Amino acid sequence: MKRRTWTSDMKSLIVLSGLKGQPVSDICNEHGISQAQYYQWRDQFLSNASKAFDTEKVDKKQARLEIENQKLKGLVGELTLELKKKRAVAVKRGSYRAVAVKNAPLVKRIREIKADHPFWGYRRTWAHLKYVDGINLSKNRVHRLIKEHNLLVTKNMNLKAIRRANTKKP
Repeated sequence: MKRRTWTSDMKSLIVLSGLKGQPVSDICNEHGISQAQYYQWRDQFLSNASKAFDTEKVDKKQARLEIENQKLKGLVGELTLELKKKRAVAVKRGSYRAVAVKNAPLVKRIREIKADHPFWGYRRTWAHLKYVDGINLSKNRVHRLIKEHNLLVTKNMNLKAIRRANTKKP
């Protein structure tokens, strides 16, 4: 069963016909509504009757609120764009000058080690720096510095180990 929807204009016409003196039972039978529904609409109509003459105030207030709403939406949009720009700038920060100066002698020493032993990776380079040179630093720092200065050892896929059975299977 499909539910009927009543517009406010239709409801007001039904209630006004009852207020004009037409019998409520005839109105309800004609429109297919219950008397309780009619009385509910009538009470709502009468409680809001004073607003019928305040249309000018309501319209001005509504128009002012809509204008203010549009302004606020514009401000929110602008602030969102500014925030996105600030986040984009914050992500693109470079290394600090003090850190670069602090790492300079270490990078120089890493270059010397890599010149003597070009096939050493960052782990063996780190071990040499830590245990031979006595410099206390982490593997991650050595890996980062080697990667930043393009000193990583490239993989040679021709030297990849191939495992084959030496004996026949039973």
